[in-house]
Amino acid sequence: MASLSVRVRGASPDDALGELMLSALPAGFGVAALSAEAVLPRRLGNRERGMLGASVCVLALGLLVVVPLSAAWVVTLLALTGLGLGAYIPANNTVIMRSAPAGSSTTQMPGAAANSSRACAAVITPSKLTLTDSAWP
Repeated sequence: MASLSVRVRGASPDDALGELMLSALPAGFGVAALSAEAVLPRRLGNRERGMLGASVCVLALGLLVVVPLSAAWVVTLLALTGLGLGAYIPANNTVIMRSAPAGSSTTQMPGAAANSSRACAAVITPSKLTLTDSAWP
């Protein structure tokens, strides 16, 4: 996010605008993660909630490709992406953790796999952004 923040900030006359635009994604994520249980119908299981969240995320990211990139659109679609991720990730984590049989020695394996994938993403994403940013003029 750091290299993306510099790019948005460099294109904006107001430094705070770029940072506020980027904060829409984690804000949407936080809102959805904290309120999904209260807002979504109880009859939806974790798989359905995950599919709903993933669909919202894919829709928002797809719209980012086709809509004009004004500040209002970027903030709205990043917030919508965050809402989708906030609904998807907790439901996905629950499905992963419940996939191992209870009481077996493999109960900790799904959690370890999920944490390892998060750690890899935390390392790879900034590296990818840095390499992509340095390749652009």
